[in-house]
Amino acid sequence: MPLMLETPRPQTLAIHTTDLPPALREIADAVGLEAALRLIECWGGVRIYLPGPDRLTDDHILARGLGRPAAEQLCRHFGAGAYTVPRGLEALRAARDRAMRAEHADGRSARDLALAYRLSERRVWEILARDERPAEGSRVLAVARGQMALF
Repeated sequence: MPLMLETPRPQTLAIHTTDLPPALREIADAVGLEAALRLIECWGGVRIYLPGPDRLTDDHILARGLGRPAAEQLCRHFGAGAYTVPRGLEALRAARDRAMRAEHADGRSARDLALAYRLSERRVWEILARDERPAEGSRVLAVARGQMALF
């Protein structure tokens, strides 16, 4: 029987709009941060077909995945055609790193963080050594851990 370690992982990550690369920020401005993150969760890194807003149906994959209003906004903003959805890994890593720094400031050890985030202890120390704060005025969305399991 494998040994199970009790290293609780964080339940949410706070993603700031300033963490987003320009292409993803454009999507977030068009449809909202929550819908943009749902888009990269479902289709990040692949091409999707955006129908014209007048051709979008309730059973279209975008309408089912994002909700009809957000899907319509996305189609209206970008127009009909193929679109490659950005992956957004930088934003997710920035949110993870911020969560790790906060946990460390609250007393959690680098060893514990390494186990919880499935990183080496050396990598945790590298992350903790950087002090990256979000720009003033950036919007924040808390995303449930596991919802965006891209680490």
